Amino acid sequence: MNNIELNNDININDNDKSESNNYISQNSQNEDDTYSTNDKTTQMTDNTTTATASDIVNYESNIKTANSNKVIYVSLKGNDNNSGTKGNPLKSVKNALKIAKNYDTIYVLSGTYAEHGILIDKNITIVGENPKSTIINAQDKHLFTIATNARVSIKTITLKNAFDENGGAIYNKGYLSMKHVRMYSNEARNGGAIYNKGTLYLFKSLFTINTAKYASCIYNLNSLEANKCVFTSNKAADFAAIYSTAYMNLISCNFTNNVNSSIMIENSKKNSIIDSCLFTDNKAIHGAGIYAKNSPLQVKNTYFEKNTATNYGAAIYTSGTTTISNSKFKSNKAENGGAIATKNTTTITSSNFDSNTATNEGGGVYSTYELKVTNAKFENNQAQNGGAIGSTSNVKKTTNIESSTFISNKAKLFGSAVYVTNKNQLTLKNSLITYNTNRSVYLRCDNGISNTITNCTLTKNRGDTGSAIFNQKSVVTITKSTITKNNDSLKGAIYNNQGKTTVNYCVIGENNKIDVCNYNGDVNANYIWWLKNSVNSQNANGFAVNNWVYFKLDVESNESDKTVAATASVNQVYDGKSFSKIDATKLPAFTIKITINGGGISKSIEKTVTNGVCSLNDKYSKEDTISTTAYTYNCKLNNNLAIKSSLIKSKITSYFVQIGYSVTQSMVNSWINVGVTDVYVQVRVSTNDVANLKNVASLCKNTPIRVHAWVICFSGDDVSTARQNAVRSFIKNVIKINGVNGVCLDYVRYSGLKLSVVNPNVITNFVKSVNNDIKGYDSSIQLSACVFAEKAGTKTYYGQDYLELSRYLDVMLPMTYKYDYHAGREWLKSTTEYVVSHAKYCKVVSVLQTYDTSLTKLSQAELEADARAVMSVGSYGYSLFRCGLISSYPRSAVNL
Repeated sequence: MNNIELNNDININDNDKSESNNYISQNSQNEDDTYSTNDKTTQMTDNTTTATASDIVNYESNIKTANSNKVIYVSLKGNDNNSGTKGNPLKSVKNALKIAKNYDTIYVLSGTYAEHGILIDKNITIVGENPKSTIINAQDKHLFTIATNARVSIKTITLKNAFDENGGAIYNKGYLSMKHVRMYSNEARNGGAIYNKGTLYLFKSLFTINTAKYASCIYNLNSLEANKCVFTSNKAADFAAIYSTAYMNLISCNFTNNVNSSIMIENSKKNSIIDSCLFTDNKAIHGAGIYAKNSPLQVKNTYFEKNTATNYGAAIYTSGTTTISNSKFKSNKAENGGAIATKNTTTITSSNFDSNTATNEGGGVYSTYELKVTNAKFENNQAQNGGAIGSTSNVKKTTNIESSTFISNKAKLFGSAVYVTNKNQLTLKNSLITYNTNRSVYLRCDNGISNTITNCTLTKNRGDTGSAIFNQKSVVTITKSTITKNNDSLKGAIYNNQGKTTVNYCVIGENNKIDVCNYNGDVNANYIWWLKNSVNSQNANGFAVNNWVYFKLDVESNESDKTVAATASVNQVYDGKSFSKIDATKLPAFTIKITINGGGISKSIEKTVTNGVCSLNDKYSKEDTISTTAYTYNCKLNNNLAIKSSLIKSKITSYFVQIGYSVTQSMVNSWINVGVTDVYVQVRVSTNDVANLKNVASLCKNTPIRVHAWVICFSGDDVSTARQNAVRSFIKNVIKINGVNGVCLDYVRYSGLKLSVVNPNVITNFVKSVNNDIKGYDSSIQLSACVFAEKAGTKTYYGQDYLELSRYLDVMLPMTYKYDYHAGREWLKSTTEYVVSHAKYCKVVSVLQTYDTSLTKLSQAELEADARAVMSVGSYGYSLFRCGLISSYPRSAVNL
């Protein structure tokens, strides 16, 4: 928005050049032609002012003044019997007009002329020598009547003390252009100075101390344009300095100290334009600056200060469609609408409201109809209700506020920023509401009215209850907003009193009392970031919170490229039991800071994100414990990750060997020849059967093949502590067998038949405890586990959480049995890819089925094709189930 300053200059643009109209006083109340404004003095002379504003039509061209036509001179020393030449001037303007012809110019020399009752029915120009010294005194009689179709120009002259019923000084029916004219102390019933039924154009003219019942200066019924004119200290008993029912365009005009409105527009069908004007210290019952009654109005680049109305709209009162842009309203005062009161559709853009006051409602704006406010600033306004904006309506209408700022506004009762009641509906978007006092946004709307607040920041507001938002028996939905650091003496930065309030995808916290409070109403406050990873009574009172946004920090390392990657996220919610992904773009933007130290890394990033995710990665140069911190909105997370070399250096080719399957030295030799890296040999916990494991370990001694104990952990849904302890005890003995290089956990899951008992934390904690047992004994022993290949359903039905399990495994083995799942090779790929993307902390090796549904062994070619498929999406090799049903050994993973 452009700067609009209150001083003696009004800045206007004319062909990209700036011109300042400091040609005349704002406070003149005498006949002297030197006027002072803000301690500066300027003189109005004909040769110091030139009409150049391209925005307005110049009617001078229509008057057709021609150099070839004669000039008739008038002087107090002349004689009306003279010829009117410069050497023989006439004595009166009236007689000069009698001898003048079309397009002549009457030049009036300095002096005060007593004239009245003059009819102008020709195309004529009247020029005074200087407005300081050329004065026509009508002596309380009518001065000029301009006939229909006459084209008249009046310049550099003073017209004063005229009186008539219509147009004390001028009754215009034709085309009248006035430049550098002073209209002083004229009076009429209608139009103290001018009554216009024709076309009127004014430039750099002064209207002061004119009076009338209606329109102390101009009563306009047809067409009025004014540029750089001043209207000061005029008084109308009823209607305004200018009263208009027709087209009007005012540019760079000053209205100061006028009584009963500066401008009144009534029942006009044409748009009235007020551009780059100044309204100060005007007084009225309604609309001390502008009163637009049932008339369209456009106001732009205009400044209103210290205007006063006893009832509605100190600066503007309108009941017509109105647009206001790039304007400023300061220190205006009224009962309703300290600056603006509107009863029709009104649009306000790029405007400032500062220190305006309403003794009742709407310190800045009071609306009873459609209101749209965009890119506006409201500061230090105050009212009983609606310190900045008060809106109410008896029919369903909308108050739409967007991209606006509300700072330090006050309400004695409700709605220091926005007050909306009855059938009015609030839509508030992308706005800042801060440091306001008493229930910043107050809603008391009728049933069926749904209000919305979207992407707003409400912070550091004060009040007793509901300092940010107070919902009184209304319906409101609040989304993507930040509500923090508000100060309530009682409770509830958001207070719902017998209404329905939905607060989703917001940031709420650090309010000194309760964040959200409900009294005998309905509150839904989910998908909220409460500035911490838990919810308590400080956050919510009088309702239940079902879930909340959870801040997480994930750190992983990649041995192959020696990198550490940290991801801080707010893209999931927690319900106290489990996590669910959300669309974090629905949340406000988050500023997240991540710092990584250790392993030769010292790096940080601070970034504002809109998708809820911030990442940082770097290469480490040594084995070390890497410390990572993440911070957002008053919440700090820490992670310590030990960087160590992986036990697995090359791609895996592995087989499952069932209990009772006989393994010979010849078979082991074949495995070595084909490139097998690992075998999983089944053991039995209940009978302590490890015979086959010992045999295979002995046969594979001093070979490249690693031997693992394949342990069946649970049966059905028995994951009891007793069963867990039995399995752990068995494993502790197994790992002491000579030649055993690892443990593979199978059936480390629930049955999948009873959802109510599934708890992924139980499975994860069991695997974690086995990891501690094994690594505590020998860190070189591998731990692997078989998991179901049902993507998200694996966690839901079986309690196997790929991500959490991967923290404690060296290898995860998804059982991608395509024949059991009646699937094909694309399913193998998509399932493997899913597990790889979720098991971030270990290797993933897909287990392939070696037989079909009829137990027919698959060909080597099919097995190799399946192996290539899973490795193409991240499987670190392949495994075959099972050894006894392999027709021909496929090539190893490193050779495919």
